Amino acid sequence: MEKKLPETPQLEIAIVLQHRDQISNPEFRREYGDAAYHWGIMVNTPYDWTCNGNLYHAKNQRQIDAVTCQHLDTMEWVFEVRSHFMLAYSPRLVAYAVVGHVPKGVHEITIYNMLEAIPLSQDSTGSIQTCFTWVDQAIHSLQRAEYIKGFDLAQFKSWAMKVADYNLMNGRSEKTLR
Repeated sequence: MEKKLPETPQLEIAIVLQHRDQISNPEFRREYGDAAYHWGIMVNTPYDWTCNGNLYHAKNQRQIDAVTCQHLDTMEWVFEVRSHFMLAYSPRLVAYAVVGHVPKGVHEITIYNMLEAIPLSQDSTGSIQTCFTWVDQAIHSLQRAEYIKGFDLAQFKSWAMKVADYNLMNGRSEKTLR
């Protein structure tokens, strides 16, 4: 008798917002807009209360000046994956919403390759790169692959930022927004 491997559950695709310390506070929100929060894409197994998965995001790579030992804001953006990221234990989490699903049979390496291929502006293009602009491009890539369907990021952004503002002002994290 042949033994079957357990079926892998369909992975969820979620948008994650995390606070950025003082930048996320109300007095800076108007100045920073969507950059007041750190945005990322989370791919995880559904029904895992820890939301253990991989967090895909773009971040500003900081370097240290060899003479002054101070951080330099180089405006060099890099793609990063935080593997086995346990969202439930993140003190910075202010909003999380499932926006799509990875079809059965599609491995997460496919998602990785798709998201890694998104170009990051190094400020020579004239456009301003932020983690949100990367998420915007990531959502469009995932929509073209039909992993996310019927989703309006502009409308979602307004709602998600209100939820994040509310949660941050009330000192709590919102773990599940479906």
